[in-house]
Amino acid sequence: IYSADGQKALRVYGSGRVRAVLDDRQNFHPFDLNLPQVPTGEDDFEDINSAWSIKESRIGLDALIGRGEHGGALLRMEFDWKGTDEALRIRHLFFRTKHWVIGKAWATASNVPVLPLAVDGHLASAGLGTRPVQVRYYNRVRSLKYRVALEYSPPKLVKPESVEAEGRVVVPKLAGRLTFENEVATLLLAGEVRPNRVQFTGETRAVQNLTGYGGVFAGKVSFGRSNRLKFSANANLGTAGGMADFAFTNIDLIYDPAAGRFENTEVYGGYLAFEHDWSRSLTSTVAAGYINVRNKPFEPDLAFSSGYKPLVNLFYRPRQGSFKGLTVAGELEYAHRTNLDGSKNDTVRASLLMYYDF
Repeated sequence: IYSADGQKALRVYGSGRVRAVLDDRQNFHPFDLNLPQVPTGEDDFEDINSAWSIKESRIGLDALIGRGEHGGALLRMEFDWKGTDEALRIRHLFFRTKHWVIGKAWATASNVPVLPLAVDGHLASAGLGTRPVQVRYYNRVRSLKYRVALEYSPPKLVKPESVEAEGRVVVPKLAGRLTFENEVATLLLAGEVRPNRVQFTGETRAVQNLTGYGGVFAGKVSFGRSNRLKFSANANLGTAGGMADFAFTNIDLIYDPAAGRFENTEVYGGYLAFEHDWSRSLTSTVAAGYINVRNKPFEPDLAFSSGYKPLVNLFYRPRQGSFKGLTVAGELEYAHRTNLDGSKNDTVRASLLMYYDF
């Protein structure tokens, strides 16, 4: 909807999504297969079951001021239904000008531009996974893009119930990213530094300060028009909560009961993926992701230590005709987990996704 002078506009967009998954273990999450949540110990038993969901459907509204989306200013509000009890959840809510972003958007140290085409969005995907509130400046010099941001991102704590403590923020996280791209390749290098502050809230009031940091190197290389190789590698010290696989698992700081203090966790991970276009409408991805946690000696025996997750899929996306905007995808993936004591477990998941973008 445009104003009479053409300087303002409203745009409504969205995606109606249905996903069905079939697991050979107790179903722990109907959307993405997170390696740290593969059942283990007493929670592990064979229980073939399925889960169907429409909660990934999303709706958005853009308010544009000025000529062209990138030439003026944009206010974007985007929601889905992955909140508690099917409540609306804010995915994005930010104000953007030619060089500034203010609000909730993808983290700066993420690999969104080179994310593999997959039904499971948590392919051990390095920096991807969070959308913090932020203030970001971005610009470019020829083929090189750069961005710097201050992000609100409290650390996530691993602690026993007897310890009363919370992750706090006084100084926001500083993050930056460099992206080089041309017709053949896209390469990005990103990093972040975060003051990890812990506020003990029990009878003894105290504060502990640590420094966390992390980095991501990711890219995409095209081989002709039909083949793409995508990769990502990351290392985190006290900042692994930004990794997709830890979206529902606390990981940044872990409590040492002997010392009575928290320590930063060390986590490494990444993925390698190959995409092939069988035709204009059919695309397949073969990929594998990996995560490794440098466990502390005081962690429990069944603490997550490492895991890997290969997958293969097929996407059908008509490029023209009345079904343009429709996507139908099937995916098969395997997840293998190793614990601190060397015990192992695995699971298999089959997924079917159908959505229509408008």
